[in-house]
Amino acid sequence: MKRHIIYITSIAVILLQSVLPSCREIYRHEPNIAEDVIVVDGLLSDRPGPHLIRLTGIQMIETSDPDNPHSPVNEGIPDYIRGASVIVADDAGNQFIFNEESPGHYYSDSTLRAVEGRSYSLHIITSNGHVYLSSPQQLPGPVNLDTLIAMNTYRERLMLSTQGTYFNERVHGLEIVANIRGSGKNRPLFRLVPQYLLLYTQTFANHQNFHWKKLYMPDNININMEAYEKVSATVRNHEVTFMSLREQDLYIDREDDFNPHRRILLLSLFSLNEESWNFYSSAHEQIHSEGRLFDPMAKQLPSNIYCDSDPGRLALGLFEVSRVTKRTFVVVETPWEDFYPLKETEDLHHIPDFGKTFIDPPGFWVDR
Repeated sequence: MKRHIIYITSIAVILLQSVLPSCREIYRHEPNIAEDVIVVDGLLSDRPGPHLIRLTGIQMIETSDPDNPHSPVNEGIPDYIRGASVIVADDAGNQFIFNEESPGHYYSDSTLRAVEGRSYSLHIITSNGHVYLSSPQQLPGPVNLDTLIAMNTYRERLMLSTQGTYFNERVHGLEIVANIRGSGKNRPLFRLVPQYLLLYTQTFANHQNFHWKKLYMPDNININMEAYEKVSATVRNHEVTFMSLREQDLYIDREDDFNPHRRILLLSLFSLNEESWNFYSSAHEQIHSEGRLFDPMAKQLPSNIYCDSDPGRLALGLFEVSRVTKRTFVVVETPWEDFYPLKETEDLHHIPDFGKTFIDPPGFWVDR
């Protein structure tokens, strides 16, 4: 069964762990966190399902302080929440059951998709009887990718040498920017998830093998931080990603003859409502606030999840309802002055993350 699954990185889990006691400092905040904190990563889109709701908990364990082995320290370990009842309900009285197919991963059937004008709420009952709800979420208006440009450039990157010292390295790559237009008069609210798909060949025993591999871009949370300037309905020159052209950044086993065939950008564009945008904006700020005297805490994220059975119980994460546009662009190998043309092709998001065929190329192979 083919799945169009788009998931949210466990931002809340990462940030929650960062506030749990782990080292000694002059100022150290130690929040009182229950052992069964719930973190929700969920998305319902206008694309056909299955859709994924992922439930994670924080399990507190006792470990030793490396500076003082005789002093126990409580440490939070992420763990999936099993055996929950997970339902999405709309304001027309329909209920959609999500079934647990692997620990903490709950999927809808393939018929579910968000519909314009409907409002959706998430209902969770854990195995210990706690009831969690989300605030109602509506499908936001569409956003459109007007133009996409790949500029030939170089970036400085901090690298670690084999001797353990850091140095700046000049990396050749493509800075990809876009103009993105909303459906109203105000600036659109959106986030982008780029992926790097490499098609390459290797020669083995006089036969040519055809390989492909998806590489996640290093960017963290890509949203339009300028969203509330409300100057126009178009965000111009928004940075999508930096695509390195260095072969050593491709993480390919090069024991055999290696020949890059096509570099491809897989782009997912999400339109966001204000609650989702506020969540990602806050998470973006927290991720980039490390090192300040009073760092913000994970529980300050504007989650739309709350515990209905015990209002004082902490719940984190996001149930997101978004429109999703998926597009695929091939990098044309011959640059035009300082630009590399991007040619749109059939959507390749559905292919496996990696694979190969022998002698004959796969059906989705993009010829030169």
